[in-house]
Amino acid sequence: MTETEMTMSRSRHLISQDMKTDKNRPLTFTNMRYKGELTPVQKRMQKRKYPTFIHEFTNLEHFINVIVGDSYENDRKSFDTQSYKRASGGYSDFERLFDIRSRQNLLKSFSNGYSGPQLWKYYQDKKQKIYANPDNAKKLGEMGVDSRRKRRADMSGSIINIDKYMGGEMPFESIRRNNQQRCIRIFIDYGQSCGELGTRLADKCCNAIAVATQLEKQGFATEISFGDVNCSTMSTNEFPPVKLSNGDFHEYNQKSISIIKFIAKPSGVPIDETNIINYAVPSMFRDLIFDFRRNCLGANSSIGRILCYEVSPKSNTKFYQDITESDIYIGHNDELHDIMSNVVGVIEKADNE
Repeated sequence: MTETEMTMSRSRHLISQDMKTDKNRPLTFTNMRYKGELTPVQKRMQKRKYPTFIHEFTNLEHFINVIVGDSYENDRKSFDTQSYKRASGGYSDFERLFDIRSRQNLLKSFSNGYSGPQLWKYYQDKKQKIYANPDNAKKLGEMGVDSRRKRRADMSGSIINIDKYMGGEMPFESIRRNNQQRCIRIFIDYGQSCGELGTRLADKCCNAIAVATQLEKQGFATEISFGDVNCSTMSTNEFPPVKLSNGDFHEYNQKSISIIKFIAKPSGVPIDETNIINYAVPSMFRDLIFDFRRNCLGANSSIGRILCYEVSPKSNTKFYQDITESDIYIGHNDELHDIMSNVVGVIEKADNE
């Protein structure tokens, strides 16, 4: 089958690409929330207001179900065996990385609950290099106060310490935290240029997961979400107008911010590194998110246009935290030291409040 034939075959499974409304895209609209007209603090951008929308999902399966329901006529088999660009489901070098060579590979990894050997080895090697650096190890170990649950002497405790009892000491203990446990919400932005290697995205995700794992060891709760922050101009025939706060209507012929966010690890659930590392591949962005933007949101161009090219996260940290509803925003250019510094800053700010 030729590429043209595959594309035609795939298009038969997609709902009509006419105007996207709450009638023919009910799940998409149900999970879309208008956040208002937001303005970055960056001086040259202060006069510009961006109508901002967030598409939020409780988990990856929820995100996939919306795509399947609104763009594949609830045909999960077609979704599983195809991809954003190819009816065969196979990936090009653009989406491919490590063990993930097709959408089937990607979804199977999540179904299995663990990553393939190549991706897992890459993550383990990355984590070993992080801890092999004494400065990194020191910073990771000092991120915030220890809030783990530990056994402590307690006259009203229900646990008996046999060693203390035999030694004639007060033996009663209870398990308590050193400090009140906090939840740190982490958002990892997949967005990157089409000209950049997939390993760059993988490195960013691996760094973030390694830091989150250390936070959990320190007793913090973490919520980890993935997605992207897009800035593009959409044509007027793709969405009905949205009424803005000043009474005007946003006609989608001006730039707007669109955030896709799905939770990979909820707060209160321990990190499963073998599973969450499945999110650290470019096909999550260049296949699944592109599929949603094209076939649920109707974007015809600039599907992967990331906001950071227009609004610098370095100069607008709080702006990005606010629009992604996170405490730690991990963006395009963030390296390990940036992530650790952001975490320390958030913890210290909370300590001083």
